[in-house]
Amino acid sequence: KGEHRRSIDEAMNIVELGNTIEQSQGTLIDYLVGIAIKNIGLNTLKVILGDTNLPKDVLASYGVMLEQYKNRTGFVNAIKGEHASHSRVVDMMESMSDDELTEVNVFMRHYVKRTSTNSFYFRPNETKQLFAVYARERIENTKRPCSELVREDDPEESSILKLYFTENAAG
Repeated sequence: KGEHRRSIDEAMNIVELGNTIEQSQGTLIDYLVGIAIKNIGLNTLKVILGDTNLPKDVLASYGVMLEQYKNRTGFVNAIKGEHASHSRVVDMMESMSDDELTEVNVFMRHYVKRTSTNSFYFRPNETKQLFAVYARERIENTKRPCSELVREDDPEESSILKLYFTENAAG
């Protein structure tokens, strides 16, 4: 019985670690890593519980402990983290020199001109606003069941030539 209890406690620690990562305000990758770690712990618990002879009241107490990991705020936090990350990238792009932009991407060198925040091809504030709208829509969607979500059609395939005539194309 002692071995099973220690094994369950270790699996619970893995679930807790995964949950902590999942709930942090990191990016979507951090969120997914947290879920994966939490699932390792939960799958380990399934194996251990299938072979245990611990009393029902002890097992029930572990079930109560697992209830605390049943929240959905992690995905919302990940969306907020992605938004913050994207905004920092826009700020970085705005502050980079032409030489630094060339090292990053030839497209950026030609279209990201920081001489004016109202340049035709790159408008940092407009770009950040687009990111904010996207994040708000995703957060709002987390409150709805999947059956109510409308699948967005894939955007039309556009040619590179259209970018020459598209405002905020770099954004």
